Amino acid sequence: MLSEKFNVLSMPSTLRRIRGFDAVNKVVESKYKQFSSIIKKLDQDISFAHRNTKTQSDEEWQDIVQSVKKLNERFREINVLIKDEVKRQYKVAEARVNDNDDWVRDFEIEWEIEFYIGEDDPAYQEDDDNYIARFSDSLSYDSSDKLDDYIEEFYYSNNYDHNEFKNLSDDKSDLNSFIHTFMLHELYDHQHLSFEEISRIKIIWVDFKTIYQYYK
Repeated sequence: MLSEKFNVLSMPSTLRRIRGFDAVNKVVESKYKQFSSIIKKLDQDISFAHRNTKTQSDEEWQDIVQSVKKLNERFREINVLIKDEVKRQYKVAEARVNDNDDWVRDFEIEWEIEFYIGEDDPAYQEDDDNYIARFSDSLSYDSSDKLDDYIEEFYYSNNYDHNEFKNLSDDKSDLNSFIHTFMLHELYDHQHLSFEEISRIKIIWVDFKTIYQYYK
């Protein structure tokens, strides 16, 4: 495989004893790391493109795109919910930490987002959870700067475009007609779902919790 390591030290010991060979080995090791990083990125790009290759008819593809766009609008609404709720819980928890009469010394806010197929889906089973993907996120105390940078301006911003298809082939041009939320990006780029699979999502469930911590 291209990613297999070329180990200079596996060469005969007499050759390795040549003056200056250690320096050569270091250079080769350095170049290998650079090469390995490039190969890893290429593997990811190939995998990404393979998962999202258009195999449907034009009409079927348009139906998928429209379903994904509608779902992305729901994600935008959930972005606002997450930002508001995280900021609310952070304010309450921070006040408790700053209260000398309260036992709370630290806290972490966690939220989990789950995506489910509907009862009309062919894969739906009554005795199953029927979720298609889930991911979680968190924010710790003393991270108030992240409320703006991390929560407000980037991951859960409705203005930041997380679109990974801008430089891909024309058969994905329909996906460039709207801003991709981080949740949509998460599903196709990190959860490895195809757009056909994403279009099957019907229910979105969000759980919040604040973990209050004490230490002495």
